[in-house]
Amino acid sequence: MTSKYMIRLFLATAALAVVAAACSGNEKAGMAGDSGAKPPEPVELVFYSCGNTSEASFNMLYGDAIRQKYPHFKLTYISGLSASKANELIPKMLASNTVDINFDSIGNIPACLLKFELQKDMGDLVAKTKMDLNRFEPTAIQGIRELAQGGGLYGIPVFNNTRVLYYNKDLFDKFGVPYPTDNMSWDEAIALGKRMTRTDGGVSYLGLAASEVHQIRLNALSIPIVNPSTGKPTINTDERWRTVLTKGFYEPNDDQTARQVIAKAFTGTGQFTKDKIVAMMPGLANQAADQADQFAEVNWDMVTEPYYKERPGYSSQVYPTYFSVTSQSKHRDEAMQAISVLASEEHQLFLSRMGQIPVLENETIKKALGQESKFKDKNWKAVFLHKPAPIPYKSKHDIDLEVIYRKQILAYSQGKVDLNTLLRSAEEEAVKYLEANK
Repeated sequence: MTSKYMIRLFLATAALAVVAAACSGNEKAGMAGDSGAKPPEPVELVFYSCGNTSEASFNMLYGDAIRQKYPHFKLTYISGLSASKANELIPKMLASNTVDINFDSIGNIPACLLKFELQKDMGDLVAKTKMDLNRFEPTAIQGIRELAQGGGLYGIPVFNNTRVLYYNKDLFDKFGVPYPTDNMSWDEAIALGKRMTRTDGGVSYLGLAASEVHQIRLNALSIPIVNPSTGKPTINTDERWRTVLTKGFYEPNDDQTARQVIAKAFTGTGQFTKDKIVAMMPGLANQAADQADQFAEVNWDMVTEPYYKERPGYSSQVYPTYFSVTSQSKHRDEAMQAISVLASEEHQLFLSRMGQIPVLENETIKKALGQESKFKDKNWKAVFLHKPAPIPYKSKHDIDLEVIYRKQILAYSQGKVDLNTLLRSAEEEAVKYLEANK
């Protein structure tokens, strides 16, 4: 266990002293080492994830807390997986491992849990531990129930995410343009981006970048990628995609300079933090904390994600990460004990202070967001200003269809194809994929 975690956990516990005192009786009853009690038998819990969490981050954010509460738990973390290569990597993992807990974002769960039938309803564990699901941000619970389609519960949210708009303060100062503000519409953000898109001193700058993955996956209009009733792609049948694609991709890049910047690919975080040629970048709110060294290179702040006029006051869908007890686990009770530690108010406060968005509806915990990160003076309140869009149905094929769409969307953003061609071509390729992968 790291000394840093012990210090942060002490501070988190102190800040929630009243809550901790009320809960301490039940928690102490389950602690190993009670006077006269036989030490519990060791239990190994095997975790896996398709995210990019390193073993060091796993231990700092999750493992150390679990070991402190349950020192007889041996935690094994299988890393190096990815959603895009799940079909190849997860069968190899399962050939030599029995896994107990998956932790992944709601975007990765279909490809990394459901596709391999590793999910199992956790309702019995919630009832047994008397976990109050009303403590959680409602759409995080709604989202995981959507995956079950029959109302089951395939995971417990441990941290949340949403989209914000990052901006480079130095670039706005350089060109004498006012900073972006909270509560801008997409039309306002696009207009501001056009003021910043320019060539200066032989360098081309992009005012408003695109976010080709999460603009689709977390769209604020709650459009499913696959229609849950028909199993067909929605890209050319749901008119709302026209708004998402026009505002997120075409209009910000409808400029010769912008298209020079994205001539080969959409810009990424490196163009914002290192190259400093992007003025505004939509991104996940946890991104700054997760990539702290990169974000330390740029003088940045953030505001709310722009809203669509069709849904004012709403940001993107939330993007929770869930911990799920698998259908393979022979230690379901112990796995749920581990997850309960991570969902506790003390640990949620710790995560919040580190810049991870908490999943509990607790104002004390929310107000602590980012206060022990490198960026405590940033506009963290932007994370909570808008309501989150409801999470639609997520299919096990979503990530594969996103890959298909991104190729088409880049050509559209570059002005090489029109919107109707994009929608038609994307639909045709998606239908072929779904037919071949029923």
